[in-house]
Amino acid sequence: MLSLLYQLLSIRSNPDNLINELYTELVTKMSLKQEMLVQEFVSKFGHVYSDFLFQMQERKVSCADRIKLAIDECLAANFGPRMHYLTVPEIKNILKKIKLLANKNLVSELSSLNTKFGVDAEFFMGEFELKPSQLLNIQIQNLPNLENIRQFRILKKHFGEIYKLSKVVNKNQVLSASKDNSIKLWDLDKMECVWTICVNRPEFVIAGNRVICAENEGCIKIFDLASGKMVRTLVDVFLDTSSILLLNENKILTGLMNGEILIWNMKNLKICDTFPGHLMKVTDFKMLNASSFISSSWDRNIKLWNLGADEAIRTFNGHRDWVTCLEMFNENEFISGSKDGTIKIWHKNLTCYVESLDGHLSGVNEIKVFENYQLLSCSEDGTIKHWDSVRAVCLKTLKISDQFSINDFIIFS
Repeated sequence: MLSLLYQLLSIRSNPDNLINELYTELVTKMSLKQEMLVQEFVSKFGHVYSDFLFQMQERKVSCADRIKLAIDECLAANFGPRMHYLTVPEIKNILKKIKLLANKNLVSELSSLNTKFGVDAEFFMGEFELKPSQLLNIQIQNLPNLENIRQFRILKKHFGEIYKLSKVVNKNQVLSASKDNSIKLWDLDKMECVWTICVNRPEFVIAGNRVICAENEGCIKIFDLASGKMVRTLVDVFLDTSSILLLNENKILTGLMNGEILIWNMKNLKICDTFPGHLMKVTDFKMLNASSFISSSWDRNIKLWNLGADEAIRTFNGHRDWVTCLEMFNENEFISGSKDGTIKIWHKNLTCYVESLDGHLSGVNEIKVFENYQLLSCSEDGTIKHWDSVRAVCLKTLKISDQFSINDFIIFS
């Protein structure tokens, strides 16, 4: 009785602990359930596929024998001793009969195969099409109407290739980074450039009313978003920074050209942690949850990290070329784009990819996630593609340019 009373007092004094424990337990159960479903799916699909293949080979032989026998009977009945006296129309009529016999046998065999396999296909769709959206930790946008996309206006101020775009929250404004060594803020209502920051091949992230900018072979600087004026220099050391991510209001994550990942404390302006995990340039980061993140690299790998740990929890390998970009479905599932032209879907507990989306003719530069596990991707082939990742099919291709690579894109409405 006293034990129950102490537990009740503990819950009343700090209810957050109970909520966190229940949430952690729920997340763990869902992760385990999903992993079991994936393994069950792989196993069952393997058995059904093997059975399906075996039946196809068997039926191919039996179907061919039936067709051959039917044709022989048809020829014997219609040709025989009359072969030299048949007219052209009669021969055409016999050939039509042979074609009908062949088609009839083929349709019969294929329908029986499809009937058997269709039952298993329904099982797969019922079990695995619905993914655990309860754990989404990013804001999923509504997919725009792609039928009405057209060129509205061209904004000209950059003198080099634009490789990154970022939308300003609650404003009709966009930040762009270019190889002309500048970042520009654009007002899309006025269709004009508000300000320009001159930096060497910058990587940036928006943090409230500030822009945190990491220069290539330079230092990290913080600018005022409204005016573009420099507020402070975060560090005065020279590093080959290739990517940047805001962890929280006190910490930022930077990736280097040599493969290292650094965590910076923005209060004391010092490096507080280092992850020496990749062999080449770090291209992108995404947070899985408050304590873990994933990183991609030119070394073709994706790595899963825990904050505070010195080694990667898991390495995901499946791309044939540089991994260029990452995006999240939820804290268990993520996607990657690569210079090999493919988009791959991963589960954090499986080192091999779950699905591969093939269709781009050149490298994938950026991916955006929308409702119902739909994706938009842009590529060096000058296209934007709309994907249904559940069915692993490309639904639409928008040809944007015949000459230039599409490096990034933003959806407003």
